[in-house]
Amino acid sequence: MTKIAILGIAHMHGYSYVRALKRMNDIEIAGLYDEDRSRMNKACKDLGIKPCEKPEELVARSDGVIVTSENSTHREFVEIAAGAGKHILCEKPIATTVEDAEAMIEICRENNVKL
Repeated sequence: MTKIAILGIAHMHGYSYVRALKRMNDIEIAGLYDEDRSRMNKACKDLGIKPCEKPEELVARSDGVIVTSENSTHREFVEIAAGAGKHILCEKPIATTVEDAEAMIEICRENNVKL
């Protein structure tokens, strides 16, 4: 069973990912973290998944990560996931600055994870 963490649910894409993944036999949604607690709790209730208070804890118990947060937090979440050695699917745009995008690519390269 592959466990997937969802970091951020700022966009409806996150709902689509969760719904698609829940239809797969060998995938489990490990949980959802979002900085906006009310948005996180609503999404968890709507989608039938567990909320998580700390992204690091959620990532630690997952095999891979999907980042669907606000674009401005993509770098933070990618750095957490890459630092834990998890492969990452990050919504577009990858980042809000070229500097952030390059840093994200580099940390993934350093940790041998796919972005």
